[in-house]
Amino acid sequence: MQFKSLRGFVVVMAGACLLLVATTLVVYAVFVTDRTQHTVASHTEELLEGVIDERLTALVSNQAGRIQRELEQALFWLNNWPIPMP
Repeated sequence: MQFKSLRGFVVVMAGACLLLVATTLVVYAVFVTDRTQHTVASHTEELLEGVIDERLTALVSNQAGRIQRELEQALFWLNNWPIPMP
């Protein structure tokens, strides 16, 4: 490819450089966006699992307390039940 003037050559080279830079930036943006999405998804999943674990632990603790109180009341009632003497 022959150029008739230096200006034409510079314009074509500058255009090619701009196209290369724009393509590189787009590819980099796609790569970074994908990596960021994976990172955010991973951290969100970890946080959600932590919150779920905390809520389940609180719920289990609450239920265990209720069961314990009911069993203690039943045991108290059973121990204080009047036993008829023969």
